[in-house]
Order: sequence, then structure tokens, then C-alpha cells
Amino acid sequence: MKVSKLIAELQKFTEDTEVCITDWRKNIHYANVEPQGHGIEPKFKVEFVNEDVSIPFVALSFENDDYKDDGTPDEGSSIYSSIESGLS
Repeated sequence: MKVSKLIAELQKFTEDTEVCITDWRKNIHYANVEPQGHGIEPKFKVEFVNEDVSIPFVALSFENDDYKDDGTPDEGSSIYSSIESGLS
């Protein structure tokens, strides 16, 4: 998506509307947990990525607590645990 398209989409809403990034799979995983909010991330970064990529881009990114800082799965996360228990 181009920046102009994103801006046009955002302009359809009032300026005080909250913007979040949503991980629908994580949201579904926690569907039976109350209150439900897992997978809805209001704290995210908007950053320009131009190092080690073939085409620079703007990234909307957040910290996913299912992974460690090095990108490996966090064995303590509920999603990881449910996958591991399903494999045994």
C-alpha cells in the first residue's frame, strides 16, 4: 500500500479515532479469555526501513510477545504452548 492510499483510508475516520494493528489469529486464539484484547495492539511504530532491503518502505510494527528479541518463539507464550502440546 502506498502512503497516499493509507492516508486516504485514514481520512475516512474522525481525527480522534484510535488506530491499532490487529493480529486476528492471536485474537482468535484468546477468544475465550475475558476481557478480550489480545492481538489488538494500540502501541506501534511507524518507521522508514531502508537498510538491507531491495526497496525501502514504511513499516507499521509492534512488539509481538510470542517471540523473543532474536526472533525465536517465546516458549512461555500461550500460543507456543498450545502448538507444542498439540505435537505431543
